[in-house]
Amino acid sequence: MKLLQVFFAVFMAITSSGPLALQCRADNPPIPEMSQQQKDRITKLLEDMHRAHIVANTPPGELFDKYLQRDLDSCFTERLGRKVRTTYELLQKDAIHIGVGYPYYYIWVKIFDDKSGELLDQGMTSAKAMDQKDFGIGSKLNHAEEIMKNLGFPDFFPDSLCLAILGRAAVVQAANNVSKALHMNK
Repeated sequence: MKLLQVFFAVFMAITSSGPLALQCRADNPPIPEMSQQQKDRITKLLEDMHRAHIVANTPPGELFDKYLQRDLDSCFTERLGRKVRTTYELLQKDAIHIGVGYPYYYIWVKIFDDKSGELLDQGMTSAKAMDQKDFGIGSKLNHAEEIMKNLGFPDFFPDSLCLAILGRAAVVQAANNVSKALHMNK
């Protein structure tokens, strides 16, 4: 029943503006204005639908870490052509979800050689949660140097995520600079 109410609310929002509204208004009398309470109810229904979509796709509890770890290890093993293990840090606890697509999580991932433990690579990527069973790992690993050189890079992310991305990139770049300076002195 709630889903039907949501679809009706969305239909009403679409048909009350734009070209479709002109056709509807030409054939029918004007639609009365909504009260604030009705607007709040529609907003709440849309927010509930948004949350339900995230829950329907994100693995619950301990399965989140287990599946994300599995999919990161598998993805980077395939990309690098050798067995690796990964560690990750969520850059923002909550998923970013727009429209009807899958919810995305943005992560800082470190990739290690499985045998030697050597750090092979690290950077920011995305992981989209799919049907509570899988994560699709982003096609690009954004390195600290790239992020810091292009300060406009994270502009399309929410402010809290921008700060996390830039903060992590700055720490990694500073550590890289210290490491390079120490090796130069040897």
